Amino acid sequence: MRLIQAHQLRLYPTPAQEKFFRRTAGCCRVVWNLALEQRQTYGRRGRTISFKAQASELKDLRREVEWLAEAPSHCLQQTMRDLDKAFARFFSGQADFPRFKSKHRGEDSFRFPDPGRFEVSPDFVDLPKVGKVSMRAHRPVQGQVRNITVSRDGDHWYASICVSLRRRVRQAPTGTAVGLDLGVAQPIVQSDGTVQDLPRVTPEEMRRKARLQKSLARKKKGSRNRAKARQALARFEARLRRRRQDGLHKATAVIARS
Repeated sequence: MRLIQAHQLRLYPTPAQEKFFRRTAGCCRVVWNLALEQRQTYGRRGRTISFKAQASELKDLRREVEWLAEAPSHCLQQTMRDLDKAFARFFSGQADFPRFKSKHRGEDSFRFPDPGRFEVSPDFVDLPKVGKVSMRAHRPVQGQVRNITVSRDGDHWYASICVSLRRRVRQAPTGTAVGLDLGVAQPIVQSDGTVQDLPRVTPEEMRRKARLQKSLARKKKGSRNRAKARQALARFEARLRRRRQDGLHKATAVIARS
């Protein structure tokens, strides 16, 4: 059976590489917003514009705006393709209307869609215009690499490596089914009475989060201090989120293998 699998691995970029990541993510965000605005303008006039038409205009845009040329062109094209897919999901009723992307909302991310332009090894990933970025591979990346998405979570950078591979689907050890009750007091309770606990936020962590939120609210909008406070809150929330995701993965693995 052919499967599509993603490996999310931690990256350790140099300061120059991290600056390039942030700049590329910003370029992709600008291209997304411009392409979305163009589609809305065409829509108000009762017209449509395709991905191919917008992609062909990207060449002229990169010549007019010099800093857009610093980002890999195929990353910018992939951003337009993602927008095209977002509209397809909207018209099919699977998603809401695409939204503009904000620098202060959401995560920085961009995708390298061409597997012939990058290299993946256990210790690094070699990306166009970036070079070799140190990487920690906790498991071997098997299969045919399809694309790589670079994203930021708090102050950590990750590479999500999408691969295609053939794998035999393993049968459940017992062949029986189990019901799950998801709650607050007890996060996961199985129908046989087994309780799968998850990492919880401690009272001290709740108080610290409240202090960080209060600090952010008191900072002047648009100031550097507000940006620093926002980053501190994002780092703290990212750490809690990663801990909870780790607990979820461990709990679901125990359930699936039992």
